[in-house]
Amino acid sequence: MWQHKVAMKAAKLAFLSLLLGLPGAALAQTTAAAPVIASFSAVGPGDSPAPGDPAAGAGPMNITFSDGTSAAFGLETDAVYGDQVGFLDVQLSPDKTTLGYLESFDDCIQPSPCAMELSLWRGGKVVYRFRPQVGMVWGWQFSPDGRAIYVQTGYPQNDTVGVYHEILLGSGREAATYDPDNEDGQAPPPAGGAGKPASAAAKPDWVANFRDPTQ
Repeated sequence: MWQHKVAMKAAKLAFLSLLLGLPGAALAQTTAAAPVIASFSAVGPGDSPAPGDPAAGAGPMNITFSDGTSAAFGLETDAVYGDQVGFLDVQLSPDKTTLGYLESFDDCIQPSPCAMELSLWRGGKVVYRFRPQVGMVWGWQFSPDGRAIYVQTGYPQNDTVGVYHEILLGSGREAATYDPDNEDGQAPPPAGGAGKPASAAAKPDWVANFRDPTQ
């Protein structure tokens, strides 16, 4: 039942993306110069800082730049999942110009909210979005050089493996997908056929940085 619910939402997402003329997984990132971010927090009046994720909260997201100016933005309403309830796993890019965070929603098979989308905010607007075709986002991180993001996705329940994605920020292209649970040991090609799949025998080093789904 829950697999069917997730699949139906993925189909709705794909339809909306086609209608809008946008790719289903991401929007292209801009390359214009952006101000340096000095501090950030989405901890709202009723929030308590979360261990290991001190900037997470129900918002608004407050950002202060190195020149003393500031910006803020609140929760969004999504066409598929409804009202966003929080910001999770908030991270800053190596060059300190791009803020990334997961958007969580209550419309989820599990009791707690699910992180259904990863957004990157730069220079006053969201410049990149990643949403898995199925399941949710378990975790993510910037590459050390800031040119890519690594994303761990999986189902909210009954999934002990997950799937890993490497996405190039300059183009929004999925460069590799690592699926350790694929029966033939080969990851399926990324959506749209772009990129080159990684085999189970060639497990990317950065996969070790993510949590073990079985723990």
